[in-house]
Amino acid sequence: MLLLPCLALVGWRVWAAFQPVTYVASPVAGVEMRCLTEAAPVPYSFCINHVAGSDNRDVVFHFHGRNGDATWWNDAPAYSGELYTEWAKSKRAPPTVVSVSFGPLWLLTDQRNAESSSASINVFLESVMPRVERELRGGARGRTFVIGESMGAVNALLVGLKASARFSKVASLCAPLATVGRDPSLSDVVSLVRHSSMTAKRALMLMVFSRRFYPSDAFWAENAPLPLSERSFATTPPAFFITCGRTDDWGCLEGSEALVNNLRAHGAHVDWWPRPGGHCDIDPQALAAFLVE
Repeated sequence: MLLLPCLALVGWRVWAAFQPVTYVASPVAGVEMRCLTEAAPVPYSFCINHVAGSDNRDVVFHFHGRNGDATWWNDAPAYSGELYTEWAKSKRAPPTVVSVSFGPLWLLTDQRNAESSSASINVFLESVMPRVERELRGGARGRTFVIGESMGAVNALLVGLKASARFSKVASLCAPLATVGRDPSLSDVVSLVRHSSMTAKRALMLMVFSRRFYPSDAFWAENAPLPLSERSFATTPPAFFITCGRTDDWGCLEGSEALVNNLRAHGAHVDWWPRPGGHCDIDPQALAAFLVE
């Protein structure tokens, strides 16, 4: 008799988790941020973050987490704010960071078969990146990196795996990577919750996300990070920075471990940083070094 009330409670918590979250970032002192909004080919926005006087020519594309926006990179209390502190302490010039947003919830999948999101990897590669390049100041650029946290980490992996030749480094911070595939059975979900740090609420949310963004198993195989990581790289792979908390309630640890093993098996250099904390427990010193070394 307790099953229905429990399911109702979990369902209500899942519904509440999908509601918009209003958070205003606190800008980092010394970081100049310039934001623009575009309407075509789909609506998107981006913010260019630069420290005056920096001679670092590298460009980092940043993808925010769920319910975020393009301003979330420039946030003093967040890990990104800590990166600027680390770069100042080590006297290393910060790169230019371009934070991109297609809205509160999106994945850079192949849009040809996904009708639930205006974002697509082709839009990012063929429209957003050239548009950003026209706005960047200072002539010739250096290397190009991509970084993201949570939902943004999934997007960073999709870009790094599907367009590996265009990026030198990929940083995936606390990506929710369920190991049960697109359409798991109830027993698979129960086993996942029992044998990982994933909560029932997060498991149900991931099931909703997978049904929304992946209309078929074939589409999953071509547009989900774990199956993509099982393939060989056509060119020299980018360097990867993967991190995840051992008590992350999205249960990303097991998926991240599988991802790391797959990437290393195909010759990629991977900095793997399992952390003791929960969702998006990040070592800013290690990440800061990865992005400027």
